[in-house]
Amino acid sequence: MSAKGLLLTEPLDRYEPNSAAWCEIRAAMFAARDDWRERAEEFEFVAAQCRGSVLEIGCAFGSFARYLPLGRDYLGIDISAFSIETARKRLPDKLFLCADMDEMGEAWRNVAGTVVALQVLEHRRDPEATLRRFKELGQHRVIVSVPRGQSEKAHMAACGHYAAWADEEEFGAAFEHLGRWDFVDMDEEHIVGVMVW
Repeated sequence: MSAKGLLLTEPLDRYEPNSAAWCEIRAAMFAARDDWRERAEEFEFVAAQCRGSVLEIGCAFGSFARYLPLGRDYLGIDISAFSIETARKRLPDKLFLCADMDEMGEAWRNVAGTVVALQVLEHRRDPEATLRRFKELGQHRVIVSVPRGQSEKAHMAACGHYAAWADEEEFGAAFEHLGRWDFVDMDEEHIVGVMVW
């Protein structure tokens, strides 16, 4: 069944948040309303911070990849097959793979100069373990963005969010032991941080 078929026949709350089926439905919902998850200012900043090859975790429809310079080695992965299929159609010159980060083995260690994960960390039950995994995958830096502010629990659950941070100070304090963080004051809705080691 296609993701659009799931959208029409299956309620989202029937699935475990952030499971492959849940992500398929969410992706189809965004695509149905032509919401390609574009955040131009954020993507331009993040692209300028990338060093070496780029591995994007949770690439969705590939929107960020459009902001990378021509010739930059890039691989986008997402758990949603619908998202990957859409990304491949939108950006046939980029490489996309349907994969689960948790199932990427030792061969993926240090696979890219920069790991990018935009609007991903809040969907993970253990954000610290996830950041540690990002460091294993990357050689130089990890760039993340997360929603700013403590959302209502009902809203967080509906969006599949397990974690929230009020601001850069709270986020930095939670993860400063993993590496040096630099933040950019992007907008009122997002925290954007670069961790280098």
